[in-house]
Amino acid sequence: MKEELLKNTLESSRKNIYTLNVLKKEMKKIIIGFILALLILEGIVCEEIKPVITVTVQIKEDGSAIWTVEKRFILRDEVEEKVFEEYTKKPEEELLTNFVVQIEDLMNSIKVDREMAVKDFSILYGKEHTITNIYGVIKYQFLWKNFAKLDNNKIIVGDVFEGGYYLSEDEKLEIIFPKGYKIIYIEPKADILDDSKVSWKGKMNFGDKNPKIVLERMEPQVENKVNLTDKQYLYIGGLAGVILLLVIIILVMMKK
Repeated sequence: MKEELLKNTLESSRKNIYTLNVLKKEMKKIIIGFILALLILEGIVCEEIKPVITVTVQIKEDGSAIWTVEKRFILRDEVEEKVFEEYTKKPEEELLTNFVVQIEDLMNSIKVDREMAVKDFSILYGKEHTITNIYGVIKYQFLWKNFAKLDNNKIIVGDVFEGGYYLSEDEKLEIIFPKGYKIIYIEPKADILDDSKVSWKGKMNFGDKNPKIVLERMEPQVENKVNLTDKQYLYIGGLAGVILLLVIIILVMMKK
């Protein structure tokens, strides 16, 4: 029973793809996070084996972004480990095909004022051992060209989220921004915000074109250098010579 349950968890992505296609016909706006959830949950049918999902969007200076979607779930016994191992023996092309097709369709449906493309798809999988648990990990990654909008020294994230973004329960969205940039606007308020990234935890439904982040390039710090003229160098040199002469005179007088 347990083995069949886990097999259903890993194998039923085709049902989700069908559901996704029906939704796409009915919805005028596409909620990216909701569609990603359908793609990567792959037919989870039992709360006990529902994975923790982390979506990481690493923004680059040219407005492109590296998307990483990591699904992590506990393998509680040898049966679940075996099913996971069998699943990940499949060719990468088979495991990636549906994901690639749907992400491409999703991007093509978004209307923005710039050319976008998705490419360099990859999948990584394996087991991670901790002191308390063994985890099965499946990680999808791809490059989204021109994901963010550029405006002079600013990078603006959010216009691609037509209809908003959906975070399911046990899901986290993390946006990492390039070195040398700072946040000047963010909507909605983040759960975690520091100098290099911002993140939200589900369950959460963002509004249209949210989350929105405006990054601004920080001005480089200029070192304060003192430029001396030739006369100033001569003055300093002369002063040092006088001080040295005084020290010598004092030493001579002390010997007497």
